Amino acid sequence: MGMAASQARYLQLSARMSNCEYEGQQINQQRTILANESANLFNQMLVMQVPTVPSSTDFTTVQYTFSDGSYDQTIDSYYQIGTPNSEYNYVVTHSYTVERYTGSMKHLSDPQVQFSSPENLLTPEAYETFQQAIYRSYADYQNELSTYNTMRDDAEALLSDVEAAQVDLLNRIGKTTETNLSYDPLTDIYTVTDNSGAQYNLTEVAQNADIETLIKAGVMTEGDTYYSYQDGDGTTHYLSQTDMEKFTTGAAAGLTGYAIDLGNPDTIQAVNDYDVALQTYNDALDTAQEYYDNEVTNAYNNYQTLLNTYNNSTRPTYIGNCALEEIPVGEMTEDQITELQQVIYDLAQDGIESNLASCFDANGDYRGGVFAFELYGKTYYTTYDDLYASYQSVDESDSNNGIDRQMSLPYYSATYVDTKVETTENALLETDSSGRFVSIRLENDSVKYTLNAETVTDETAYQDAMNQYYYDTAQYQKTIADINAKTSIIQQEDRTLELRLEQLDTERNTLSTEMEAVQKVLSDNIERTYKTFGD
Repeated sequence: MGMAASQARYLQLSARMSNCEYEGQQINQQRTILANESANLFNQMLVMQVPTVPSSTDFTTVQYTFSDGSYDQTIDSYYQIGTPNSEYNYVVTHSYTVERYTGSMKHLSDPQVQFSSPENLLTPEAYETFQQAIYRSYADYQNELSTYNTMRDDAEALLSDVEAAQVDLLNRIGKTTETNLSYDPLTDIYTVTDNSGAQYNLTEVAQNADIETLIKAGVMTEGDTYYSYQDGDGTTHYLSQTDMEKFTTGAAAGLTGYAIDLGNPDTIQAVNDYDVALQTYNDALDTAQEYYDNEVTNAYNNYQTLLNTYNNSTRPTYIGNCALEEIPVGEMTEDQITELQQVIYDLAQDGIESNLASCFDANGDYRGGVFAFELYGKTYYTTYDDLYASYQSVDESDSNNGIDRQMSLPYYSATYVDTKVETTENALLETDSSGRFVSIRLENDSVKYTLNAETVTDETAYQDAMNQYYYDTAQYQKTIADINAKTSIIQQEDRTLELRLEQLDTERNTLSTEMEAVQKVLSDNIERTYKTFGD
């Protein structure tokens, strides 16, 4: 090999040797970084805490309860007064749970409100006008009906005058107790024995003035069969076949004969007084009925005509698949009124405005505009204004069928909700030898109540702690798995770098050997050259 070629080769080998050393430095630097990362992961693992299963005893406390005769009370908390006295030594917070009828307003997302004829939709203002007309018409009908009821009640009150006149007339009637009644089928004759032992044959008679008077007195019945006999004094006594049959069959214990003296002025006056009282009573009833047939019926027909006209107008029909049923004026039940009034009251207490309040007047009377629908087996209510607002909120250009993507619909209901009633007051707590409380006397109650002590576990808090434990355990295991996975990757990368470093060492040794050989050639060439020129 020539001098120039040897020098060129040596330079190439030097360059490759420098590259190997540089790459080796880079690999060592990368392995140092990997070692630091591995150390960090190991340190991270060292500081991790293994989740501990919660103990139920940590959530178990001694709970004191007592009954005050009305409610089962629970002592929620207590603390000792700084300077106790003979009256009170603790401040106690106690509570009980009651069911309270509570109204609420919810919102139904994407309600899909539908109307029967959207092209003839009534605005809330037009609907309000319609409802007011119906409300006034119904109020007129109710006023007329109230007037009729007053007239009818006044007429019914006159019945007491009729009854009093009848009692007075009854006092003018003579009565005979018949002790025996026999019947001869051969002669078709009834024989009666009076209380004096006298016997008389009965004769069937037609209804006459005496019998009509007895009917007015209430001792005989219109349309019955009547019999009479005349006693030794010439007084005529009357009996009814109905009373005779009851006596014969044993359905009645006694049989009474009746006598009336229409020649007596007092009797005549009693009959006249009865007739006048009965006529006054019947006239009042007839007047009331005439008022009902005219005024009340006309008012009702006007109301129904207006209601039928409204029923044929455009109205909301469905919320999604739930049919809407409007509650007409005058047809809301007492239970519905109670429920909706509760909703209005509770919303007002919470400062929440709703369209429901406008469906009732200041006296709480229903003015119309409420719709009912069934959802998951329960009846809920909403209003025309709410339905109209949801229906009109649709962007037609962004809806496939005109009802999608409506704004949420308010709807209302009331139900019984468990409510905790809590009171904090001074109390006198007495303990037993073990230090447990055994009795309590409250500041606002003079009775001393026996305390029942029992250990209770807050299951909700315990389950929350268990859920947190499961979560922490899953997080711990995931973190460990992530650390192991990252460590495995680091180790793999380090092995790859170590293998490459070994390759570089081999290559460097080879280069070093070859460089020594080339350097030897260069030295020999130089030595020969100097010898040649030296000769």
